[in-house]
Amino acid sequence: MTVAVFVTETHVAENDLYRAKKLIEDRFATAGTISFEPLGSFNNTSSEIVVFVVNEMPDQLPTWQADQRVYHYQINRLDLSGRGPFQLIHPERFDEVEFPHMDTHVFNRLGPRQWGFANFPYGCLYLDPEVGNIDPFGFRVKTDFQNLKDRQDGHILITVFGGSAAFSVYCQYDEMFPQRLQDRLRKKFKNREITVLNFGMHDNVVMQEMLSYLMFVHELKPEIVISHSGHNDIWYGLRNDPYLVAKHNIIYQQHSEYWSYLLHGSGEMPPEEIPDELNLKQNVVKALWARYGQFQDVVTGAGGQFIWGLQPLIYSRTALHPREAEYKEDLDRLFRADYRRRKLYMRVGDITAGLSEKLEQDGKFEFIDFHKIFGGYGDEFELLWDHVHASPKGDDEIARHYADYLNPKIKNMLSGIT
Repeated sequence: MTVAVFVTETHVAENDLYRAKKLIEDRFATAGTISFEPLGSFNNTSSEIVVFVVNEMPDQLPTWQADQRVYHYQINRLDLSGRGPFQLIHPERFDEVEFPHMDTHVFNRLGPRQWGFANFPYGCLYLDPEVGNIDPFGFRVKTDFQNLKDRQDGHILITVFGGSAAFSVYCQYDEMFPQRLQDRLRKKFKNREITVLNFGMHDNVVMQEMLSYLMFVHELKPEIVISHSGHNDIWYGLRNDPYLVAKHNIIYQQHSEYWSYLLHGSGEMPPEEIPDELNLKQNVVKALWARYGQFQDVVTGAGGQFIWGLQPLIYSRTALHPREAEYKEDLDRLFRADYRRRKLYMRVGDITAGLSEKLEQDGKFEFIDFHKIFGGYGDEFELLWDHVHASPKGDDEIARHYADYLNPKIKNMLSGIT
């Protein structure tokens, strides 16, 4: 089997090109011989696997054979838009080769068989096997974690929840901060069993984190539960139905409104993605604060320790790396064309900064303030690849800070256990 890779001949940053080649070699190393050729040399190919390393796919492409697999590797990180760089072009829909769990349960069988969200009884799932290993529910978990409920004394289990920043969209499996955290803790506590599982899921708000915990994790009784989050509850809390947010502390994914409209056909079409009027800051903070408290109560009631990691934003950075500044300039151009979006992003940044202060003053939660931590890094660090998702370097730094915080806790847990 051969893998033919065609690389753009337009200027590409050297580190982006190096990363593209590394990820392609990592992904297809066992598939066969890999060849890298300039895009201009492409005419047609009989290779079983074809990868185009380009910003935009060529206009003229051949009719692919049924047994060929074709991928677009998005080389421009500014156009990744919260997903990994690999995109399946042919076949058009996932099959068992791409997603081995396609037929594992009915909601996968009824799902879109493409990258993105899939309906599920308890909130939607996000399925993106193109980032690497995912389990039947879309989590970046390789372990048969149900066996961990019978783990031996001294086997420390840590579970991570959150949205796409916890999922670590721009990182490969071994780069995401939950995996890096596990690596660091195992190196620190040699000859001890420490497992870190990533239950981060795109777009999740803390209510959905709790549902994931109850469905998949509660019976495992993890020693430590981390919610690496904050952004999504603010992002949606500002836009959700004001009665539900202010009166009942309910924050939900905005597309739930459109689902109701499509299902029932009654009422008016849901408003623009970003309304003119946003919910009051104090109502959003009250709602999310109550739900984080509820999540903490559920975890501690099961004997675990709960830690809130307030995730960083591009606005957390006081000294931008040149490539972060490039993204910020791109964002500013978008704002000039869309005042609603500008207002929403600014409000999200403002509330995040306020949460940083509230966590420090209130004392209700154990927390790690990555908003403040990322603000302390100089412009030589490239930590974020968009307004909310970390780079591999950013995820590594997140893992380092979690490890530093958890080391004394784990040492105390293991004391007296032989």
